[in-house]
Amino acid sequence: MTIKLLLTAGLVFLVGRTAATEVFTDDTLSPALVPQQTRNSIGDEANEVEHLVETLKNLIEEEDRAAEPEGGASEDGLDADPPVDVMEELEKEKEREIDDPINDLNEEEEREMPEELRGETSMGGVTCDWKLVFKVQAKAGADSYPVWSSGFTSSNLPEDPRLAPIGHYKSRDVGIWESLNIKKVKLSLYTFSPNMEIRDLVFNGMGSNKDNWFTKSRLISSPWADLKTAPTNYFSIAGHAGQASSSKRHYRRFFINRNYGGCSADRGWLVVLDGNSNHCLWERRNSGNPRILFSKLPTDVNFEQDQANVGTADVMAIFIKTCDD
Repeated sequence: MTIKLLLTAGLVFLVGRTAATEVFTDDTLSPALVPQQTRNSIGDEANEVEHLVETLKNLIEEEDRAAEPEGGASEDGLDADPPVDVMEELEKEKEREIDDPINDLNEEEEREMPEELRGETSMGGVTCDWKLVFKVQAKAGADSYPVWSSGFTSSNLPEDPRLAPIGHYKSRDVGIWESLNIKKVKLSLYTFSPNMEIRDLVFNGMGSNKDNWFTKSRLISSPWADLKTAPTNYFSIAGHAGQASSSKRHYRRFFINRNYGGCSADRGWLVVLDGNSNHCLWERRNSGNPRILFSKLPTDVNFEQDQANVGTADVMAIFIKTCDD
């Protein structure tokens, strides 16, 4: 507005001076030059007036455009295009979003997330880990076999048996075993004292059910060098259970045994004693229910005669693997 006022004042001044020049010429000039000089002066000043008028017109148009509200409505009632500075800010915002390291980190984390959390079903890119599905805690009180064979399922617990609460544990996966496309099964024996020891038996789980994976024909590896070739009279989860008399009973579960021949000749590799088994002396040596016994030798052990090489585990855990190594 100030510039318009100044230009207007200058325009009035020049118009007034031009008019005065036509009446009051400089009488000091030669009479012959007065008419030409006057004409030149009037022409120059007229040009200046025309230039000022054009400049004033342009400034008025620019000021009128600047006075229009941002984002105003167009003549047809639709929203007009945003001002240039608004468009520039939007472009800058897009650039900031593209370069935002936090957004990039979240996308990277999402790619690294497990497929089941991303709603995908493919196993590609997923780490092939063992999953805990069953745990027997020695001397926890309750028998192990009824927990395994029943339809009861508890909430999932930590994968490491050392972190799980005292007591038995069964994953709901046991109840849907045949639908899981299990590749391998691992039975692990944990002894925590005096030193931490773990003994693993690995089985072929393909096409298995919750019971028949634990058989000699499916055995892949074990701590015992002779187990695959030595004869066995029991190799099953149900094992050997019975009542010999009103006072003697035997509930030998997850039982891998070589032979009987009277209690003093019983030889084997692994047994979980349920039901406070007490038929033989070797079953009565330790109190508590259940009890997990195994051979500490690289071969089978005589449970009755070789007491020093009969180990007692604190936990027996079963894991499954549903993808290839």
